[in-house]
Parts: sequence; C-alpha cells; structure tokens
Amino acid sequence: MKNIFLLMIVAVFAIAITSCEKPVAPTVSTNDATDIQYQAATLNGNITSDGGATITSRGFIYSTAQGVTMGGTGVNQIDAGSGDGAFSADITGLSPNTTYYFKAFGVNEVGTTEGNEKSFSTL
Repeated sequence: MKNIFLLMIVAVFAIAITSCEKPVAPTVSTNDATDIQYQAATLNGNITSDGGATITSRGFIYSTAQGVTMGGTGVNQIDAGSGDGAFSADITGLSPNTTYYFKAFGVNEVGTTEGNEKSFSTL
C-alpha cells in the first residue's frame, strides 16, 4: 500500500512539473517567394512551433537592402494573420528588375522571432 501511495505522489509531482513549463518565442522559417512578377510577388513562411503560446501575429518584412530586420530603415512590413502553420502574403507596388530581401516573422506572448532571410528578383 505504501508503494502505491508513493507512486501516486511521484506521478502527481511529475505532472505538476511538466505542466509548469514556460512558453518560449515561436520558431519561424522563411520559404521561397512564388508568383514573382514585374511589380508583385507572394511571400511564404511557416510557424513550425508556437513555443507553447498562441501566435498573435505573423507576417513578413522586406526591403531592397540585405540584412532586413523589423523596424529597420526602409523595411516594409505586411501582416498575415495569426496562428501557426504555413502562411503567405501577396505584396504589390514593387519595382521591376529589383532584388528584394525578406523574412517571415511570428509573435507570441514571449516575443517576436524572425525567420531566415531569403531573396527574389522581380521581372
């Protein structure tokens, strides 16, 4: 009887520890741009992990300069909803025959994560 009681205490303690894990920032990947035209393109990304907290915002940042970061000079941002999984956004008003650099991003209660930087060139 003591062994069963001890086992129950250990099980409850283990459940309590695992349920107390703190959320972390999301994991985000940037996928290749598609449907590239003279003045438009579709940007693609994926929230591969929500980090244990709801994704409240996701989208893309882009610029004609490498090293694009949120809030950077000349950096544009387009929102693409919320939630995890694959997502995309169409951007328009681009300059023809120009290289653009972009990253996907995701936001949860812990913070914002930017994916890897990709590039594409308009026609």
